[in-house]
Amino acid sequence: MESGVRKALGKGIEALFPAPQERRVPAAAPNELAVPIHEIVPNPEQPRRHFDDEALGQLADSIRRHGLLQPLVVRRIAGRYELIAGERRLRAAVRAGLERLPVIVREARAEDRLELALIENVQRENLTALEEAEAYRQLLDQHGLTQDELAERVGKSRPAITNTLRLLGLPDVVKAQLESGELTAGHARAVLAIEGVTEQVSFAREIVTARLTKSEAERLAAARRDGPAKRPAAIVVGYAAVGAAVILGRSLRDAARTTLAWLLAREGREPAPGVKPRRRTA
Repeated sequence: MESGVRKALGKGIEALFPAPQERRVPAAAPNELAVPIHEIVPNPEQPRRHFDDEALGQLADSIRRHGLLQPLVVRRIAGRYELIAGERRLRAAVRAGLERLPVIVREARAEDRLELALIENVQRENLTALEEAEAYRQLLDQHGLTQDELAERVGKSRPAITNTLRLLGLPDVVKAQLESGELTAGHARAVLAIEGVTEQVSFAREIVTARLTKSEAERLAAARRDGPAKRPAAIVVGYAAVGAAVILGRSLRDAARTTLAWLLAREGREPAPGVKPRRRTA
């Protein structure tokens, strides 16, 4: 079944509506028509929260010139049309000043809205890591899916689902860094390897300030977890009242790299390429 879902993800949103015996969503023949834009309402369970304003403007310009080439997917509700897939296109069409939009009408139950919107966004890689994690959690909690069922539905492995859900356990400060792009999901998972909220916040700040790569952050987190010890005397870090790092004449990145090399050497492991311990100078 998993291979079938993965194939569906590669074919577009239309491939996500298989036969009734395979999915809870009936696969009635699509009904394509043009409807007034004011009759289309957003999906209240849309997992995507952030829409790039510049990208929306560019899409609106394209729609203004060429029209909306790909229909939205909707369902009928009380004389209106509720969006299932295509909120970004809908927003751009509103900006472009279109009055009518092409839509494909599908029969879908209310409880399927989040799942279908999530699959579309995962397929297009539109969600941030936290948006994806929050949508997964909602599907698990409110829709009664197991992690195995969820993995099958969205075409991902169960470990991938589990790792994404773990991001919800980050401190709020670190979540904000992840949402802003200061940290990647890989960085965030390295932070989760550190115990304690205060320690996680401090480690995340170090990753950002030192501009550590995902690999460097993972190795440093593993070294600290497996062999806690005092830092070498060459690394003395203080923070001014405004929060600026003061590293005795060295950049924080150099200090972090030195720490990484020293901790790995202490555990009898080779440092990462390009990471060399620095000796203290007079």
